[in-house]
Amino acid sequence: MKIILNGVEKTIREPLTVAELLADLAIDEGRVVVERNLHIVPRDEFARTNLEEGDHLELLNLVSGG
Repeated sequence: MKIILNGVEKTIREPLTVAELLADLAIDEGRVVVERNLHIVPRDEFARTNLEEGDHLELLNLVSGG
């Protein structure tokens, strides 16, 4: 299945949830904001949100500092 991840087309296995995608990418769920098709996915819904063909995802890493 193909999705757009941060502006780049990516082929992923299916079925796949947002949580599984983050795990595959070695991204800590607690330090990322996920936007799917222009809507923020609440962190508590990562494991229940199934990705679909053609989804547009933006992953935004949270960084602290000054």
